[in-house]
Amino acid sequence: MREGFLVIGVLAVLVIAPASASAAVLYDQTDNQSTESINNVGAANENADDFIVPDGEQWAIDTVTTPLTDTPTGETVTFYADDGTDDRPLSDRIAQVSASAAGVLTSTVTLNPGHYWVSVVVPSGTNGWIERTTESNGFAVRDDGSGCPRWSLLFICASGHGPDLAFSMSGTSSGGSPIVVDTVADETDAGGTCSLREAVDNADSDTTNGDNGCAAGAGSDTITFSSGLGANPVINLTGSALEFGSTGALTIEGPGDLTVVAATGERVLETSGPAPVSISGLEVTGGNLDVSNAEVEGGGIKNIDAPLTLTHVRVTDNEISGVSIGAGNTTQRGGGIFSNGDLTLINTVVSGNAARSSVNQDLAGAASFGAGVAMGLDAALDMHNSTITENEAEAVNETGGVPTAGYAKANGAGLGILNGGAVVENSTISNNIASATFTGTGTAVEVTATGGGIDVAVPLGMQLSTVAGNRVDASGGTTDQSGGGVFGGGIRVVSSTIAGNGALDGAVNGANVSSMGGVEFANTIISDPLGDNQANCSGSITTSGTPNVDFAPDTGPSCFSLPDPAILTTDPLLGSLQDNGGPTETMLPGAASPALDQGSASDQADSTHDQRGLGRPFDFSGLANASFLTADGGDIGAVEVQQACPIQTAPSISCATSGESASPPSAVPTGQRAAALKKCKKKSKKARNKCKKRAKRLPV
Repeated sequence: MREGFLVIGVLAVLVIAPASASAAVLYDQTDNQSTESINNVGAANENADDFIVPDGEQWAIDTVTTPLTDTPTGETVTFYADDGTDDRPLSDRIAQVSASAAGVLTSTVTLNPGHYWVSVVVPSGTNGWIERTTESNGFAVRDDGSGCPRWSLLFICASGHGPDLAFSMSGTSSGGSPIVVDTVADETDAGGTCSLREAVDNADSDTTNGDNGCAAGAGSDTITFSSGLGANPVINLTGSALEFGSTGALTIEGPGDLTVVAATGERVLETSGPAPVSISGLEVTGGNLDVSNAEVEGGGIKNIDAPLTLTHVRVTDNEISGVSIGAGNTTQRGGGIFSNGDLTLINTVVSGNAARSSVNQDLAGAASFGAGVAMGLDAALDMHNSTITENEAEAVNETGGVPTAGYAKANGAGLGILNGGAVVENSTISNNIASATFTGTGTAVEVTATGGGIDVAVPLGMQLSTVAGNRVDASGGTTDQSGGGVFGGGIRVVSSTIAGNGALDGAVNGANVSSMGGVEFANTIISDPLGDNQANCSGSITTSGTPNVDFAPDTGPSCFSLPDPAILTTDPLLGSLQDNGGPTETMLPGAASPALDQGSASDQADSTHDQRGLGRPFDFSGLANASFLTADGGDIGAVEVQQACPIQTAPSISCATSGESASPPSAVPTGQRAAALKKCKKKSKKARNKCKKRAKRLPV
């Protein structure tokens, strides 16, 4: 076997490369064991360390060996995907299996190439997972009593522990070659070339279908794209959606500038599970489904039951619409994405999608839910470094005369979540609109628009994120406009900014936030509700004890019980939503903002950075800190204002006056804006202007 270091970002992890498909040891970091250990008894003491399945390999893991301080009666082994920052796992597990005391799994876990984490928990007794003395990248902990309620690297929350955990994994590696797409044509049985449709079909059937030039599928498969496709390749689908429902996992690795366009009256992709599907480096666009007397789900992607992960993917300009003509109620879900299986979004953009529904008869209702992303029952969302923007949920009741009953409901224009739960981190949800309309007369029709940005049942954990510029718009009948930014219950928001949401016309229940119960804020700015004489919040909202900003220029504070010394009610002086560095747009507080140095990152899972990934806290020596116990000199909200020059003691001090040159922090360009602008050139003049406007909202 070969030992080597595979570098991910600034981190390096030890990889044992399998020599062949019969290799027993897939990964090993049991060397250099220390005398220290960390408690791993019970779910409240979960620890994890990471590993990488190399490109071209598919691992079937049957044993995870962990040196422990005592012999357990058994073990629970859990696998997680990396969160995309290479320093901690995602909250939602990929697989969890029981194991013997020796670490033999009761069922094999198969993983495609990628970055993963593994945890081992013993059920009872006193036990500890042995650590290593050599440094790789550190291990992660949560709920271990050290102040880490969510996954974090241990050194953030505690000291005195080694940098890694000792463990090894055994099983088999298929070492299979990827299926390589070498044509942009949407063809089947065309002989020597391999189309994306043929590649997906082969992966789905684990064979070669008909006369095509693709490699045969074999269990878990990876689809890649030939460099011979050139720059900015476009695959225009001419038939039905690409469909995948195999028992083997599928990974589609796009080159980054690939666009896949749906055929007329179709979506791009439909997955039915149960195997996980991972897609990266491409754009899904042009889905368009328009039906009568039927419900539609997923304009761009419909995921029926698979764990689905999208990384560096753009889901844009897809639309579903349905009209009920004398046939009762109609509901449309997920203009961009509908997922009835767990969904993970990493560095992904969902923009310009629509879900539209209409009815025209008495006693009937039209509903549109989750125009950007709609989650199904019991499906969980994990969203990181991603953007959901400019999506529209529209419901119209066109019943003539004076109807006796009916409804038009538009909910969760950006993101609609039912009961599966969601985690939203380092992300932005902006400029989405939920619009409900009754065009007839009378008040019998219920017209409801809720959650312009997010509509959630329970639960939602959001941190280091921005919700801005979202709208609700209800007109005609008996109207209810609620939660221009966020609507729902069971929500905990940490170190975020919720601003400029609301309604253009009429009263709104909670322009920024409408609580249905169980909503808590920590170190968060809620400000500048959209519309005249609108209040920030409605419903029951609590605070964790760390500071928050509650500012509404017309109505005054409305989110918290006052007086409370931890609640600021003055203008946070937020800048416009724009590229301030990092993968998503943010709102940077002004130099004189009262939120500067008045906060605490103590409730963040990782208290060392802001939404952009820049350092937190930055404590200006010329600004006084807040006086409460956990104050750390950081800022309230999603963004931490940085020092522009070395001797700047406060943001208001000019570097030019002091003789220093300003050096504001800059992020590595993402390339998203440039790629989007290139694609605009291919559109008609009218569509090109709209395309350019949307492209300029993307990170540089």
